[in-house]
Amino acid sequence: MTAASAKDTGKAENHLDAIFRAFPDLLFHLDQDGVILDHRAGDPALLYMPPEQFLGKKMQDILPGNIGEEVRKAIAETTSTGRITIVKYKLEIPRGERWFEARFVLAQDSQVTVVIRDVTEHRGVVERLQRQLNRLAALRSVDAAIMSSFDIKITLSVVLREIVNQLKVDAADVLLFNPLNNSLEFAAGLGFRHPHLQHSPQRIGQGYAGKAVLERQAVQASGANLGALVHSADSAREGFVSYHAVPLLMKGEIKGVLEVYHRAPAAFTEGEAEFLNMIAGHIAIAIEDSSLFNNLQRSNVEMTRAYDSIIEGWSRAMDMRDQETDGHSLRVAERTVNLARQMGMNEPDLVHLRRGALLHDLGKLGIPDSILLKPGPLTEAEQAIMRLQPKHAYDLLSPMEYLRPALDIPYCCHEKWDGSGYPRGLQGEQIPLAARIFAVVDAWDALTSARSYHPALTKAEARQQIISESETRFDPVVVMAFLAMMDKELSK
Repeated sequence: MTAASAKDTGKAENHLDAIFRAFPDLLFHLDQDGVILDHRAGDPALLYMPPEQFLGKKMQDILPGNIGEEVRKAIAETTSTGRITIVKYKLEIPRGERWFEARFVLAQDSQVTVVIRDVTEHRGVVERLQRQLNRLAALRSVDAAIMSSFDIKITLSVVLREIVNQLKVDAADVLLFNPLNNSLEFAAGLGFRHPHLQHSPQRIGQGYAGKAVLERQAVQASGANLGALVHSADSAREGFVSYHAVPLLMKGEIKGVLEVYHRAPAAFTEGEAEFLNMIAGHIAIAIEDSSLFNNLQRSNVEMTRAYDSIIEGWSRAMDMRDQETDGHSLRVAERTVNLARQMGMNEPDLVHLRRGALLHDLGKLGIPDSILLKPGPLTEAEQAIMRLQPKHAYDLLSPMEYLRPALDIPYCCHEKWDGSGYPRGLQGEQIPLAARIFAVVDAWDALTSARSYHPALTKAEARQQIISESETRFDPVVVMAFLAMMDKELSK
């Protein structure tokens, strides 16, 4: 090697080191048996141990048993198939517990390159969203129980089960207000060690539950002697140390109290307290008098609005993640509904279509910012990751029964009329109508809005672009209906 070529090589290595330092990822170079030959650490604080303790050793041997086994399998699969293998795991490192995603890539001479990324923050966002989805499903379950039965005991059993499951409390009960003797009486409970325990009636203003009713606001308490302070002395045997009571109010009238208990010190987050208050509102509705049915109908409408408000909130949050698309989801949702209505879709289906349009970008939550917000063109590998967003959307929404009818757009909006789309390569009328309608509206909005990768087109230019892709990307019938609708809009 000449002095000049050695100097060039040194410059290239320095340049490569600078690139690695700019990214927080960890990079390991392994032989085919998993022995760590070299490493780069953009953020050394993410290392499980100092380099001198792992260089020259097998990666699968230095990691905890279950993680090491997954790593061993990933190395074997990558070396035998040549495919990229992904392992996600949780690991305790010096800075605390973190979640990581490791990608195993076959290099030269059967060696393996491993890129490890700290995905703790991203996983936290997904987990928070999942908790919100679970709570929405729980509210829907409670709503269905209220609508399907006038038996208050059946309703309360569903409510208490959802409270215990969603909030991870140890026990919960409902006390009903008896106006004849101005007291609170035990109606239903779950999670108590002594289920035979029947609380003695409490007068309004007596104990924490009575205080919640008297003050018409939530009451919290904690302490080792909490049991004796909440109800009778017998309840002290339950071992509760944390307590939360929410008054059940309907049109300003007291219906009872919802109580939840922990046997270990605990405090509710703002979201958990809000969920508990929403549940309390449902219970109050469920125990209403002879006007129950009409009130339940009204509650169902209000809850649907609440669902849609939350969905719109998710939509706005996703638009805010990509500032170039701010307001995009709401615009395309409204225009998609208008077009579908003009094409004869019935009103119940329009509700699901609107929700699907609002959530069409939900799958982007699974796409790293480095790819989603990349200003330049994507590589082939990055495009493959972007094409996973319909699957991410399906995985998030399909467990939610009330959102399954809205899946057509998030899951199928990237399919094309000629079958060249993804994820399933559907063709023609195999593609759900909602997705075919949305695809045209979404394309129009994207074409007429400025993006980092293209300026906004004029309405005439966008129209011509839509027409040029009829019968390839778009359903020609939908294109005709859309252009007719836009002609009416633009003529006003």
